[in-house]
Amino acid sequence: MTAGILLFGKDETILSVLPHHKTDAIMRRVDVDRYDDRDDIRTNLLDTYDRLVAFGEKHLDDPFHLEGMQRISIRSHILREIIGNLIIHREYSNPFPAKFVIERNGLFTENGNKPHGHGPIDLRLFSPFPKNPVIARVFKEIGLADELGSGVRKLFRYCKLYSGRDPELIENDVFRFILPLSEENQASLDKTTAQGATQVTAQVTAQVERLLDFCLIPRSREEMMAFLGLTHREHFRREILQPLLKKELLSTTIPDKPTSPKQRYLSTPGGAEQTEDRVVDQVTAQVTAQVTAQVERLLDFCRKSRSREEMMAFLGLAHREHFRREILQPLLEKGVLTMTMPDKPTSPEQRYLYNRPATDV
Repeated sequence: MTAGILLFGKDETILSVLPHHKTDAIMRRVDVDRYDDRDDIRTNLLDTYDRLVAFGEKHLDDPFHLEGMQRISIRSHILREIIGNLIIHREYSNPFPAKFVIERNGLFTENGNKPHGHGPIDLRLFSPFPKNPVIARVFKEIGLADELGSGVRKLFRYCKLYSGRDPELIENDVFRFILPLSEENQASLDKTTAQGATQVTAQVTAQVERLLDFCLIPRSREEMMAFLGLTHREHFRREILQPLLKKELLSTTIPDKPTSPKQRYLSTPGGAEQTEDRVVDQVTAQVTAQVTAQVERLLDFCRKSRSREEMMAFLGLAHREHFRREILQPLLEKGVLTMTMPDKPTSPEQRYLYNRPATDV
């Protein structure tokens, strides 16, 4: 029953059964005493998996790699294996909080464990042992895990391709996975961190602009989350609501009772007036800042004319509107990409081409 609750239960139900249930995702590269980014995850295992993968994709580079004639994402393969292992083989009765930590010199995971041996795992002598078979079976059925034991061999293979080094898997009461990062990985992460800082300090995202407009009349937290299509209360509170309240772009209707169930949130006059200017500043900052690794690859791909579908497939994206709004439109507005049919912007024959500066060799 506990496995079913962990897999599919509501957050309140899970925490009533396992009050210590928690997974900490931390990125610690600049502020080494605390962290640069964090996701405190206390939800079901399927959502935990999605949030950990998103955290890893946010902070780890994804080098270009071909297998045969097909490009694959080494980062995705590594994240799938280490996060699946973290969730499937964790000892949930152990109150030790699971961790996924990205640092300058490497990344590691830790989780409570019921060991069947002690010390580093030798791949040549490795013999898999099922620890949470119900959870493992569900993850296998939905395509998030492989047959018992095969994932470890894949993990060694892709880690070697990613960083040039073998990972360490250490079995004790706390299971640890450690992957040292190469100098090339570190340089790429430095670039990603600088870009992330620019994006974080850009004050209001397009998502928040819509929220401020929505809150021109008082709204409850539930209404705001539903409007944005969000389900994780703690993530919404920490990443969106609290920063807007702190910057006085939102105000509470019952300031003396911040936790009242009747609490509503309202855009302040300053927030409403500044939204448009802030969004313009943000888009400009995002496009004129050092080009992200993702966009850098896209521009190189567009040295010959490409369709929107080809560009999205190259980046591994599925949401047309997100691609149009967050990537394509800013690049067109800055003149970094050009259309092959500028007089017919919506033509199905439209293609896009990198507008290389004269200094670009």
